[in-house]
Amino acid sequence: GVRPQKMYRFLRIVAAFIEIYVLGYAILIAYLISVWMESDSFANSATEIDWWIEAGKRFVFSSGLAFALSGLVWFVNKPMLKWLGFKNESLPAITAGVFGGSLCIASLIGAIVFATTKPFM
Repeated sequence: GVRPQKMYRFLRIVAAFIEIYVLGYAILIAYLISVWMESDSFANSATEIDWWIEAGKRFVFSSGLAFALSGLVWFVNKPMLKWLGFKNESLPAITAGVFGGSLCIASLIGAIVFATTKPFM
């Protein structure tokens, strides 16, 4: 039969792949929220500083989402990682920090690209 340790190892691998997939998708969304193009009406009247202000607003919005989502990751990971047999008590906080930090970095890069390339329709 299947030994419990092998089953837990398999479940750990599945959980890791799911977390990496969700993180990758969330990074893409955080980047796109920050870099997505602006309307023609804004672009026609915007000065250089207006583009940077808009980029800052997008970064702050994405960072707020990153903070909320990292809290959700911590909330989900705390019981899940314990159930999977991970001994490290701080692992949920570490994964939540990596998740939130990665999203903030992606949104910062997106905001800088937005302000420098000034994409509009």
